[in-house]
Amino acid sequence: MENLGPYATVWSDDYPVPVFIWNGPFSSWISAVGNAGTVPGRYVYQTQFLIDSADPCTARLEGTWMLRSSGVDILLNGQSTGVTNTSELPYKVAESFAIPSGFVKGLNTLTFIVEDSNESPTDMPATYTGLRVELRGVGQALPAGLPTIMTQPGNCTVREGGKTLLSVVALGRPPLSYQWLFNGQAMSDPNATQRTLKLGTVNAASAGSYTVVVTNSSGSVTSEAGVLTVVPANQPPVSTGYKTSTLQDQPLDIPISRLRWTISDPDGDPTYFTSVATSSDNAGTILDVGGATITYMPPAGFTGVDRFTFTIEDELAATATAEVQVEVVAK
Repeated sequence: MENLGPYATVWSDDYPVPVFIWNGPFSSWISAVGNAGTVPGRYVYQTQFLIDSADPCTARLEGTWMLRSSGVDILLNGQSTGVTNTSELPYKVAESFAIPSGFVKGLNTLTFIVEDSNESPTDMPATYTGLRVELRGVGQALPAGLPTIMTQPGNCTVREGGKTLLSVVALGRPPLSYQWLFNGQAMSDPNATQRTLKLGTVNAASAGSYTVVVTNSSGSVTSEAGVLTVVPANQPPVSTGYKTSTLQDQPLDIPISRLRWTISDPDGDPTYFTSVATSSDNAGTILDVGGATITYMPPAGFTGVDRFTFTIEDELAATATAEVQVEVVAK
């Protein structure tokens, strides 16, 4: 289950927070990571499930939920189900619920809204939020017939060395099986018999056409092609460096805009000045003044060439360092 916090974690099975009952074989407590879960207010948790082999009109979802304070609502596909959890001990007793309608073909989204306040029972830690859910779903199988593909694999563009997913949503009487093809040939990858094909460490040889054959007892259908385009790996930005001069024992103001003019990117990505060193090769000091100017102060009595670095970044977070060279001239 995904916490839209957006940070979620599963509490340790070895030592859960006191008072909350132990994690079980079918579910575990989840919460916001770190101190993201210590603030009173509403927390939203979300999960998705697929209805691909049952009639959604006959589907029914049952389950239990446990939480720290109170359950405000459960949403199915964005619509309120009217289910709440206001039991006296929601962190110790699993509250049952049922959702008898509102399901759709393909992906369905289930959202849990919980609210935590500063007021906690005396035996309850006041600094944690948490949710634990168990679900069971039933529905009548679809009638016999060829599978139908509801969502086709899409085209995508990935940088070399990156990762991507190709997926399909098919409907049909169970069981459904999948076989992914690359440029018309069956793939041997372990993921190639799943609904979702995971491609890791993409390279130039990964570029091409991907289709999937979906099969049940009535026969097979083949999806439309999803075309993967692979572009070169992101290159970090570069700088020509910056040269300037100042007098002995004289501070020097350098507009950051001048440093930005030295930066370029091999991929044409936007570039940014991000930080500057606090000292130079010869123990001079550098101050970042309000983000618009940096001030260099040469060491006392020093003359000659001194250097310090600054950091640059592109929009894809590739970084590099560049150099400022200052000639300190005797008075």
